[in-house]
Amino acid sequence: MCFGSKPDEKTVISAQDVLREVLLVRGGLDEGIAIAGFSYLRRRARMAEIRRKQRETLLALINQRRDTPPPAGGAYVDTLFNLTVDSGRSLHDDELVALCSEFINAGTDTTTTSLQWLMANLVIRQDIQAR
Repeated sequence: MCFGSKPDEKTVISAQDVLREVLLVRGGLDEGIAIAGFSYLRRRARMAEIRRKQRETLLALINQRRDTPPPAGGAYVDTLFNLTVDSGRSLHDDELVALCSEFINAGTDTTTTSLQWLMANLVIRQDIQAR
């Protein structure tokens, strides 16, 4: 849906690994600030490296789609190519990567939120947990 084609398995695994890392590091970033400043700096450096990998992986898919004329129906990324911001400019590569990443993570994020809500309510409602 995002890129309009089925990428090869190596690309899918690479994108999956990078996006998983983004979610895991993002979740623990505040923790590093509370522990100590150096921990935060390490996590920040790790996040920068993961962001570089994310950009490299998704940009390859974006450029592949950009170089191929879209078939009838198109894909999410095709709509981004035609999108302009207030000043009339097209989106930059980093903006395209961020929007595609959000599109892909949307399903994961809602599932995670639902599971967190479920677990919190099971802790609160011990009678239901016992059943």
